[in-house]
Amino acid sequence: MRINSLTNGMFRWGVVRHYFDCVNCYELTSLEGAPEKVGGYFNCTYCRKLTSLEGAPKEVGGWFACSSCGELTSLEGAPMTVKGDFNCDNCKKLSSLEGAPIEIGGNFDCSRCTNLKSLEGAPEIVRGVFNCSECDSLRSLMGAPKEVGKSFDCIKCNKLTTLKGAPEKVGEEFLCFDCPRLTSLEGAPKKVGGKFYCSRCDSLTITDDDRRKYNIRDDRRLGL
Repeated sequence: MRINSLTNGMFRWGVVRHYFDCVNCYELTSLEGAPEKVGGYFNCTYCRKLTSLEGAPKEVGGWFACSSCGELTSLEGAPMTVKGDFNCDNCKKLSSLEGAPIEIGGNFDCSRCTNLKSLEGAPEIVRGVFNCSECDSLRSLMGAPKEVGKSFDCIKCNKLTTLKGAPEKVGEEFLCFDCPRLTSLEGAPKKVGGKFYCSRCDSLTITDDDRRKYNIRDDRRLGL
């Protein structure tokens, strides 16, 4: 779509009770003029020229998605409250999670953000899944949420060398397999409600003590 602004015309959005969708607006460069509050979901995925989330709603009652926005560099301006999922995956120029909400009611997905070097600025609490897999520039987990309600995924992070900064508590699985430069499990969560998967990390030596301490399982059985 060739919409390049959300402020055109005399109409002001204010509050939208249901959902707001500006997906595939290839010429859109700003969210200025968007509703202040959306009761359902807010979707601005595939807005190729969007450089900032400034102007986004302050509150979203459902999920918020800004995935595949190729020029987006940070999450500054993101909603303060998102009660569902927050998806900012596949934003190739995203280099910072600063501006993300403090708490997410659902999942948080920043996977395949290949320029992301740090998790600083990530939500402190994620009630669902936290996914930072395939972030090729990510070197540590510093800044990760303190608590994740479901699984924590940092799969195929090719430059990840340490688990320092990982959440203190993960409600379900912890997955860090296929991280070729990971050399130690130091910093892993103190409590993982499910299994711990860390196979095919070529630089990692796993001891029997590690297996007992972290409840490590062989993920090859799962075909992963």
